[in-house]
Amino acid sequence: MTVKPKSLILGLLLASRHSPLSSRMVIATCELFGINANSARVTLARLCSDGLVDSKNRGVYQLGEKSMTLSNEASRWPDQEKRLRPWQGDYACVHTAHLTRSDRTQFGRRERALRLMGFTPLEAGLHIRPNNIDENINAIETHLHTLGLERRAYVFTAQQFKKSEEDKIEKYWKPAQLNQLYQDQTVELITWLNKHEAFGLPQAARESYLLGNKAIRDIVFDPLLPAPLIDDQGRAAFFATVKEFNTVGQRIWQEFLSVESAMPVWAGESF
Repeated sequence: MTVKPKSLILGLLLASRHSPLSSRMVIATCELFGINANSARVTLARLCSDGLVDSKNRGVYQLGEKSMTLSNEASRWPDQEKRLRPWQGDYACVHTAHLTRSDRTQFGRRERALRLMGFTPLEAGLHIRPNNIDENINAIETHLHTLGLERRAYVFTAQQFKKSEEDKIEKYWKPAQLNQLYQDQTVELITWLNKHEAFGLPQAARESYLLGNKAIRDIVFDPLLPAPLIDDQGRAAFFATVKEFNTVGQRIWQEFLSVESAMPVWAGESF
């Protein structure tokens, strides 16, 4: 699997967001994945120029302001299940048909916000999801605005769809594929945990990043569907396994870097 230096560096800085990292640590991490020192330095310079990374002191780096929105969202992954609340059968809806699509940057932010919050298109300009996350519909709206949805969008709840429509709606999230993902990912992570002590440190660090990064991204983008639309026990087992895996991965990376730093994680850079 090819690792992009931009994603890797942002992930490393996110994991160490309270402790700025030296260029030496960043370069050592990149070299583990076959990215040479020059490419790492060029990428760091571009990230600083774009405002995604800050260099407060020469050779020391941390996340920049422009990285914070998505990085904050990504860093919430261990608490995703805490956002769940009982589902009463209604749906949260977002109407955007009146908003422009010509501003590609803003349109991208809108679509990203909806995707991160588990919304799926019902019709052009109308996205829905079960109304079972965050405190209430007002909290959902505020969360969407934070992620980039325009305030002119209409956010509301709806219920009592026809049975045929509800059956159609449930299929949009492809629950069978989600359930299979939970099962497959759990098995893959547990299998790795059971044998990783036989690996050398570089291999363990590299593989823990690749597996953990994918799993965390899957959690961040999980639509958090309610039962019976989803196997909530399978999801809970997957989430718990990722947390266990991340604990092991952090320990491996602390040893690899010889500092109190965590394993790089998905930092919201790619979609």
